[in-house]
Amino acid sequence: MDLIKIRREFHRIPETDFCEIKTTKKILTYLEKFDGTLTYGKHLYELSDDNDIKDIDEGYTGALITFGHAPYTLFRADIDALPIKECDSADHVPAKLGFISEHDGFMHACGHDGHIALALGLAEYFNAYKSLYQNRGIKILFQPAEEGVYGAAKMPKSITDDVDTMLGYHIGLGEPEGYIGVGSTDFYGVKKLSITFTGKAAHSANNPEDGISALDMALAFIDLTRSITFDAKHRRLMNIGMINGGTARNIIMSEITLGIDARSVDNDAIEIMYHQIESAAKSASEALGGEYQLKTVASALGYTEDNMELTKRISEALNAKNFKTTPNPDFGASEDVTKYMKEVKANGGRAIHLLLGAKLAGSHHSSKFDFNDSNLQNYFVAIIIAYHTMIEKK
Repeated sequence: MDLIKIRREFHRIPETDFCEIKTTKKILTYLEKFDGTLTYGKHLYELSDDNDIKDIDEGYTGALITFGHAPYTLFRADIDALPIKECDSADHVPAKLGFISEHDGFMHACGHDGHIALALGLAEYFNAYKSLYQNRGIKILFQPAEEGVYGAAKMPKSITDDVDTMLGYHIGLGEPEGYIGVGSTDFYGVKKLSITFTGKAAHSANNPEDGISALDMALAFIDLTRSITFDAKHRRLMNIGMINGGTARNIIMSEITLGIDARSVDNDAIEIMYHQIESAAKSASEALGGEYQLKTVASALGYTEDNMELTKRISEALNAKNFKTTPNPDFGASEDVTKYMKEVKANGGRAIHLLLGAKLAGSHHSSKFDFNDSNLQNYFVAIIIAYHTMIEKK
């Protein structure tokens, strides 16, 4: 399988959360050539007993291919893109070589196109070498909506119930080109929150005293939450990235909504932050005579790698094949792959995550993001070596 060609095919058709319709259908054109069992549409979400291609058009995106029988090894690839307009300058390789995004305002700016190509390569590999799973099986999940950490939460737990080994991977994220990070750690857990403050509209000049300003509530809330991230170990982060409100310049604002991102590598710390945010919202609204509504829009779990023995064994196996490795690299971001890793470990299985080193043309989530896709074959080999090391009996 030509991993570079496939990566570039998917780079042209970036799609975001649960809109990965062309992406899913293109993935299926590859998977249908293999002997594995396919699950997609509402069937993937356990809302139907059968596959139906029409479900994909309704937003039931993603796919699962299964080879062999339990116990399984699970591989997971995220398939969504980002709402970013791709750079079209002459020095941007996708533009220069003709595989720039065809969907204006959207691009693969985090390497998920490469993740898809690697997962399809894995499907081809396990389809060709059936002896690899005579006594066990393989599951390869193509998951939508990772960027908003919505996707994994929609995937049924049955995907991991019969899995005893799980291997995740991600391109870049600080891992230098030529290296493989083994046992990625310190994934940030995250809660994506929406707070709406509701007051009362009034004319801002004629009778402002009759109004209750939602804006004043939001400003009081912001002031009250300034100390939430104070932490000697710098484990807690909070960002207000969205503010929406108001209907006219001369009306006391009756409603305002804040979009908040709260993160920590410690899941308990996230819960503490959540309660502090809720307390501040309640205090700000009550003090000014208004109301608030706090909603969790999406969330992902923090994760710290604790299997040093497995990290060491995979690193040694890669080193023996002339790969340079970084043990336990800091992931430094959130990723809903942690849901599967935690579920597999809770079942008594083993899970590991690899960072695939890359020199990036632009940072993750930027319009100039790109990686050298000639490295895809090396990434693929590293993943296969890690897989064989994980299932070896010790």
